[in-house]
Amino acid sequence: MTTQKELLPGVFLSAVQDRRFKTACFSLSFLRPLCEGEAAMNALLPSVLLRGSKKTPSIRAIAGRLDGLHGASAGALVRKKGEIQLTGLFADCLEDQYAGEAVFSRLLDFVSELLFCPRTENGAFLPELVRQERENLRNAMHGVLDDKGAYCEQQLLRTMCRGERYACGRLGEPEALDKIDAHTLWAHDKSVLASSRVELFYLGSKSAEEAEALLRPLLAHLPRRACVPVGTAPGPRPQALRRVSETMPLAQSRLSIGFRTDVTLQSAQYPVMLLLNAMLGGGEQNRLYTVVRGQKALCYEAGSWYDGYKGVLAASAGCGRADLPAVEEEILRQLAELAAGRFSQAELETARTGLLSDLRLLCDSPGRLDEFYTGRAAAGVSQTPAGLAAALRAVTAEDICAAARGVRPDTVYTLEEA
Repeated sequence: MTTQKELLPGVFLSAVQDRRFKTACFSLSFLRPLCEGEAAMNALLPSVLLRGSKKTPSIRAIAGRLDGLHGASAGALVRKKGEIQLTGLFADCLEDQYAGEAVFSRLLDFVSELLFCPRTENGAFLPELVRQERENLRNAMHGVLDDKGAYCEQQLLRTMCRGERYACGRLGEPEALDKIDAHTLWAHDKSVLASSRVELFYLGSKSAEEAEALLRPLLAHLPRRACVPVGTAPGPRPQALRRVSETMPLAQSRLSIGFRTDVTLQSAQYPVMLLLNAMLGGGEQNRLYTVVRGQKALCYEAGSWYDGYKGVLAASAGCGRADLPAVEEEILRQLAELAAGRFSQAELETARTGLLSDLRLLCDSPGRLDEFYTGRAAAGVSQTPAGLAAALRAVTAEDICAAARGVRPDTVYTLEEA
């Protein structure tokens, strides 16, 4: 049973009562506009908060505190949902009935300490902790260079969405880190607490009313003023195909093609786009794998993904430099084939079966359920996994053709062997 409710102005709860699990899951997300000016600070905040509170002032003390809660866990949360950045904390613990005591309420007390009573020095965060976590975040940002496929897709989005907030990475940009110190981050933390829309998620055996009652003491410390507006603006329709190329030492070249669609989570055609992407390159036995890689042997790997928060579709492949034009041509041809209806019902059913299986697995994972419900709440969409499954079952072959005809190529980004 799922309940969604506004607890305070700008503070919302999605509660899923499910007695199948022996653990209860909780998250608190502050919603911020994704932008280069503050994305890195938003990403840094939860890591600094998790370095300790006044009552639990070290990583060792935190570990001991969590051990005393029957092995509970707490971690940082940083997500990108379209042009909204979510930053905060998540935690889980053994259900009270299995622990024989009130573990969940004590875990919420601990989360409240981290959020509202962090370690401070001279009216700000501890400089050394900020410096350490800032460098950890910098390393995470630079780590994408070790994955050339992820780097190529990152550069594609920066090029394709230049001037749009979507171009900003989930963690922000490395150059912004140099401007962050203990005092600037402390001031930003106060602003985040007071002016952010908040999405709470709970999954466990308690009812929504019981979860709300336990959350009230934590929320009592939350300052409230007008929330910073968040949302995702649709991108412009492409006027002409843009091409950008970069050269570096590589074992193989990379190609990423970005497409614009008019279909987002708010659209009735969203389930159709999920199936189209699964047939193109995102599901089992997809076109890019079976045709471009398998039958034509043009690339070493290929696939696609679709972001319904922004309405962006992207296809990528790794291949030899000489094969880049042929791979691009074949990716576009496979999309045209789907638009023309040149696919079998069996192909559609294989994609549908894969997505329905993914939804069943999602329902067995508290963490994935957290991301599903919190993400949709951020986008203003009320949907359950069961509702999405029903919509997927209703998609027809004609729907797939119509969706494919509405997809427009925007940008081709190639990462070529030096």
